[in-house]
Amino acid sequence: MTRRNLGDTPPEEFRKQLHELADWVADFRENIESLRVAPGEKPGAIRAQLPAQGPEEGESFAKILADVDRLIVPGMVHWSHPMFLGYFGWTATAPGILGEIISAPLNVNAMTWRTCPAATELETVVIDWLRQWLGLPDEFGGVVYDTASVGIMHALAVAREEAAPSTRKLGLINRDLLRFPRPKKRQSRSGSAKKMCVVFRPIRIFVWM
Repeated sequence: MTRRNLGDTPPEEFRKQLHELADWVADFRENIESLRVAPGEKPGAIRAQLPAQGPEEGESFAKILADVDRLIVPGMVHWSHPMFLGYFGWTATAPGILGEIISAPLNVNAMTWRTCPAATELETVVIDWLRQWLGLPDEFGGVVYDTASVGIMHALAVAREEAAPSTRKLGLINRDLLRFPRPKKRQSRSGSAKKMCVVFRPIRIFVWM
């Protein structure tokens, strides 16, 4: 029986590309300290080297990797560089990269238990491991957040529920509740409060950051 061509890369070619990419990733991690931490080019320099129009046909994987080496790597701020000590921690560890490779083809969507029982139950167990390692009581639990903004949004929701119980059922109109003023200066986390406003519409939200 012949395999239907769904427009994707043939399996054997994909296998070859994976091996090439594995070597590229290993070489990059091994030699990252030889790179500049941040590019010295002015804004627009990278864009000027990219084609103004997309290709009509696909290019070889070797050429794509060559473009990554020639254009992308020199134009990046390398957050995993040993001399870069700002913002977020180093997440490009070998176990982290291997985990990313495994999770990509699995296409995990763990919104609820039904959408991915394995991911949901694994997360529950790992969270409990973290609780044990941190020496927290048994009643502590939690979930894994993908970004700090989502964590802040949920913290705001919990704070709102504490200050105004049953808000999702009763709403906020005609209730004598504490209101928080909007700060004068825009803050990086203000987006979380705005997201919260969108999530809980049509009720009105008076919590601002």
